[in-house]
Amino acid sequence: MKKEHFEILLEDVKSKLDLVLEGHQVLDGKINNLSEELAFVKQDVAGVKQDVAGVKQEVIILKHEVADVRHELLDTKEFLINYLNKVDTVLNEHERKFKVLGV
Repeated sequence: MKKEHFEILLEDVKSKLDLVLEGHQVLDGKINNLSEELAFVKQDVAGVKQDVAGVKQEVIILKHEVADVRHELLDTKEFLINYLNKVDTVLNEHERKFKVLGV
């Protein structure tokens, strides 16, 4: 092989290697950008997880408050039923007395 022909082949190989190197540099930059974006996404996910944990805690508190209110309502209902039964008994007693008196 002649020296000139060999030099041409080497120049061609060098230019192709330069293209490959340039492509690798572009890919490296894109990978770095994706890594940075992924870091931001991870921060966002961590923030969302904290928000969800806070909401879960608030739901637990609300469940307890609802249970307390439910118990209070049941107690109030029971009190009112007992009170109305007593009122009914008193009214029945008065009605009986009025019947006896003929009023």
